[in-house]
Amino acid sequence: MLTDYQTLVTNLVRDDAAKISTPQRDAAIALAVERYSRDRPRTKVEDVTGLTGQMIALPSGYQVDFSEMHAIEFPIGDVPPTELESWGFYDAPAGRSLQFADAFAAATVRFRYSVRHVVDGVTDTIPLGDREAVAKLAAAQLCQQLAAVYSNETDSTIAVDTTRTADKASNYRRLARDYQEHYNQQLGVQDRRAVPASAVVSVGTAPGRRMADWLRAESMVA
Repeated sequence: MLTDYQTLVTNLVRDDAAKISTPQRDAAIALAVERYSRDRPRTKVEDVTGLTGQMIALPSGYQVDFSEMHAIEFPIGDVPPTELESWGFYDAPAGRSLQFADAFAAATVRFRYSVRHVVDGVTDTIPLGDREAVAKLAAAQLCQQLAAVYSNETDSTIAVDTTRTADKASNYRRLARDYQEHYNQQLGVQDRRAVPASAVVSVGTAPGRRMADWLRAESMVA
């Protein structure tokens, strides 16, 4: 639950001077859950009944700004499962929907897609083994903020205080690195701050491409 992460993060940061506010702590937890969701998304399976026609709405749990469609199963119950390939997304002013090569007739279709994790006062979908890593990711963000705060608070007129403040900034920077590294190792991901600004595109047959190929083939036949 959210309270568990709040306690973990507070203990990890050790902000005795209360430089970090409660909203700042909770915002860091929310950002850590979002990052974790993208690194290790949750899979949702949803059955939708009564589908008719070639153009249908997205499943109710699909998050347009996040989800990826993994599979569309129809008919349900085949062994091995039968997954449709001739489909694609269709964007219109009213929003995004799904378009299929063949029309459904009052069908039940099973969708499998990714969604964000949820951490609130009632629900926690993050596996128990990853909760410490998520808490440390949130703590890493807060430690970076504290390092910046103490770096800006040095006073050259008071040498002792300056040294103490510099030590605090250094300690928080070290904690931030340690916590970030723990998260990266736990999930087997690369620190995105070190990733160069480039991308590698893998050319394959995505569902949208299959749909485009089908549409092209239909126009040639016509």
